[in-house]
Amino acid sequence: MLKTELLNKLINDTYKHARRQLLTPANLGLLRSGSKEKFAGHLEQINVNKLVYISTRHEYDNWFDCTLLPFHHNMTNIYRDNLKVTQDNPYSYSARVLSRYIKTICFRTWLYDEYEVYLEIQHPILTNKFLETFSELQIKKVKGISGRSEYYHVIEFYRGMIDRKKNDKNKALLEFEMCQDF
Repeated sequence: MLKTELLNKLINDTYKHARRQLLTPANLGLLRSGSKEKFAGHLEQINVNKLVYISTRHEYDNWFDCTLLPFHHNMTNIYRDNLKVTQDNPYSYSARVLSRYIKTICFRTWLYDEYEVYLEIQHPILTNKFLETFSELQIKKVKGISGRSEYYHVIEFYRGMIDRKKNDKNKALLEFEMCQDF
């Protein structure tokens, strides 16, 4: 029984550490002053345990959409006003934060030991740097992502690039840092 309790404590501590890793200047710069605790609380509500059962891109996309909508709904009242985040478009800043959290948990913890699967199915962290690197997407900034169809156009572009053999068109992906840029 003690072993189970210790394991549960370790898992909870790992999730808490992953949430703290998202309290970076880049993410905090999206939030209103004094929103750190609310931000961490919103991340805590995400059920990442379902990730263990996901093995395809389609399953991940469905889980992501179902997870993103309530997360975004909670986050809209703590984003800075000048970001002009609207309730009806979770596919810009909220998608970026959620992707970063999921990648942090999957790639920087011991909880998901088959991380290679997640590299193939997860979404990149869409940063301004990512979008500027791939000008053919014709989206210059995260705030320019207008909705789900445009977001998934970027995701499909990214997935197409990682499915190819290395060439001049996709080698830019290798220059990004894991859990930071994509």
